[in-house]
Amino acid sequence: MPYFDVSFLLILVSSHRTRLEEDIMFKALIVTSARFPIGVATTYRPDSTFSLLRQSLINLISKLLFIIFSIKNSIIIIIVFVSLILVGCETTQVQTKTNAIKIPETTKKISKKNEVETKKTVEDYTVEDSTIEDSIVKTITEPYEVKNKVLKVGIMLPLTGEHYQIGNSLLNASQLALNKMQNKNVKFFVRDTGDEDNLTKIFYDLLNEEVDIILGPVFSNNIIKIQPLAKDENVQIVTFSNNTKVAQENLYIFGLTLEDEIQSILKYATKIGHKKFAAILPDNDYGKRIKNEIEKFHYNHSSQLVKTIMYNTNDPDFYKIAKNISDYEQRKINLGLKIKELEALNTEASKKEIKRIKNLDTYGDLQFDSLFIGVENFKQLSVISSILPYYDVDPKKIQYLGNSVWNKDSVIKEPGLNNSLFTSFDNESLSSFKQEYIEIFKQKPHPIAGLAYDAVGLAISLHEREKYINIASLTLKEGYIGILGKFKFHSTGNIKRIPSIYRVKNEKLYKMEY
Repeated sequence: MPYFDVSFLLILVSSHRTRLEEDIMFKALIVTSARFPIGVATTYRPDSTFSLLRQSLINLISKLLFIIFSIKNSIIIIIVFVSLILVGCETTQVQTKTNAIKIPETTKKISKKNEVETKKTVEDYTVEDSTIEDSIVKTITEPYEVKNKVLKVGIMLPLTGEHYQIGNSLLNASQLALNKMQNKNVKFFVRDTGDEDNLTKIFYDLLNEEVDIILGPVFSNNIIKIQPLAKDENVQIVTFSNNTKVAQENLYIFGLTLEDEIQSILKYATKIGHKKFAAILPDNDYGKRIKNEIEKFHYNHSSQLVKTIMYNTNDPDFYKIAKNISDYEQRKINLGLKIKELEALNTEASKKEIKRIKNLDTYGDLQFDSLFIGVENFKQLSVISSILPYYDVDPKKIQYLGNSVWNKDSVIKEPGLNNSLFTSFDNESLSSFKQEYIEIFKQKPHPIAGLAYDAVGLAISLHEREKYINIASLTLKEGYIGILGKFKFHSTGNIKRIPSIYRVKNEKLYKMEY
């Protein structure tokens, strides 16, 4: 009878005793009975001393039978009858032992492991025993499929340190996606990037786990550190950054990029009639990237950037910024000059005009009809939007523009932002995710937590569709759709997204069609 050679040796034999020579075995063997499904264990033990003596007695009686055979035939019949009874009693005892077998706990574990092993260890053997369960036969005969393989997902997040709240929120979202997909063939390998000095170690640790995909890190400085390490590796890495500068082949960014946001909001602004733009931007890499995208847009369209103010991020003076963007001092001088000019005319019309403009702080229109306000956080936006109207940058006349930094619940409560436009992920598709997250974790998700949810969903979706996670599967021409909207990876590691555009109006948000 054949046997299966797996991680531990399971010998497939009959639970019935065969010949007397088995009695020489003094060590118990864990065996699998052919009368039970694979994995049901029985214990085979040698006979006791009493059983051996009984067998010797039978042999002695057999010899005596030969001696007295010619004397008393009737006695022979009786002795043979007694011998048969003794043998029958012995067989009954062995069967009773077999029926009373207890399954060792270790054997149960081995059997379970055997069922989930790949077919490699058993495919060379022919299954002949009809008592083996159909599910086991199916496992042996079915071809190997990607979906039957455990999907190993490496996750790199800051779970300690300054940004632990971001990391924990993204990890919660990952678990939420896993639960939603209800796929049991997925295993997370989570590593903490809170200590940046360990990045190289944990990166190679994930590679040693033979993960199919790595999700993370979050921040550009961490991604830059693993860039050279990732070049020579086959694993695909989907980071939670939106910085196009860190993207490379097999290392993707997943966030909503500044490039996509700027191009989308400017395209919409020109569509509704705005042609002259100004910008208030932080004087750092972030602000310079925005400025570069605005200039690139105007180079390819019939619009122009007429003025840009770059402010000091360490100690921003938003009063000075507002004055400069509006040319307040010069326009105030222009007001005085205009009043003198009208006074010189000394007409009824000029007197009426003087009366009107004396209520103004400045004179003349602004050079621009739209103002992009690129800030680092919402607090800065709140401050500058309250100051700009005092320097004659009126949101009723000037179209304010912004990006996803604006996407806070309190944006509708800011009077200075009424009528403004900004880009963001789709709030409607995110609402159900946020609601479910709050119900489970009793707190709001971080604004980028949806990235982790979609990234895990993408990996599991490819796995369930029997797709290997590689450049070809990630960069499909059609792209993908998640809770954050449609996206498409490029082989360069960059991503293309089409953000939603919202207008703030009377303490409500309205999604624009474009």
